[in-house]
Amino acid sequence: RTRHEWTFVKYDTYDRAVLSGQYYNAVQTSSAAIQALVDTYYADAAHRHDVSLGGSGPMGYTQTAFPEGASETELLTASYYDTYDFLGGSSLNGSDYTRPEALNDASGSLELSEAFDRIKGQRTGSVTRLLGTEDFLSTLYYYDDEGRVIQAISENHLGGQDLISSQYDFSGNLRKIHSLETTPSDTLEMLMEYAYDHAGRLIEGYHTLNGGARTHVFSHDYNEVGQLIQKHLHGEGGLFQQTLDYTYHLKGWMEGINQSGGAENEGSPDPKDLFMMELIYDTFLPNLND
Repeated sequence: RTRHEWTFVKYDTYDRAVLSGQYYNAVQTSSAAIQALVDTYYADAAHRHDVSLGGSGPMGYTQTAFPEGASETELLTASYYDTYDFLGGSSLNGSDYTRPEALNDASGSLELSEAFDRIKGQRTGSVTRLLGTEDFLSTLYYYDDEGRVIQAISENHLGGQDLISSQYDFSGNLRKIHSLETTPSDTLEMLMEYAYDHAGRLIEGYHTLNGGARTHVFSHDYNEVGQLIQKHLHGEGGLFQQTLDYTYHLKGWMEGINQSGGAENEGSPDPKDLFMMELIYDTFLPNLND
């Protein structure tokens, strides 16, 4: 309040937040005074509550909502929906969708999606201020024909670019995520792969860094009613470094993690367990004080 700063948010015709920033006013310094200023502004029928893309204001939006004189230096974020027309003035202009080689599936079991250009109701881009500077970082989103994000291209604060691509199977399960992070001096490439059972439950996860060895990150076991009962972590040579055991109440509530050490240890604590947790619902514990 002592700095005379107010946060504002502007919306488009569909009531989606598209601009946010800080408004400075050293004259009207109370909430009541600012509210009166806003009420007076919108009493004019020429003023609108929403903004639209294609104007001469900051980030390509119209200057039709309070505060009307907001400049780009006062903006913190901007979002774009339904179209890629904003790209002409964006630092990501020319960053077209390109499917990474790691997502090309020779078996034909995964969908080889292409970017769909008739997107409605989805956010296609965003701009965020790097706090303490005059710089903005832009992000661009591409979707397939089912409205799923298949690629996000964003600038990073190190002067490089992050490119994250996703691939789905026929059922819509996320099967692969390819991440390529670049800076002026380095490149980091990661591939995450996931497998599912016949019921669509996640059962396996793998990770590959910079084209190196494929690491078995986790494996999940489920019981007959679909509850996760074991999570195996970091597999090497068919063996896992740690296993988390989950137990449940008859009503389906989780009762504990590593509570008994698992059936394979016949109720004895597993020496590899790093913690144990027990959840109590209906049992009264007389030794606990109020």
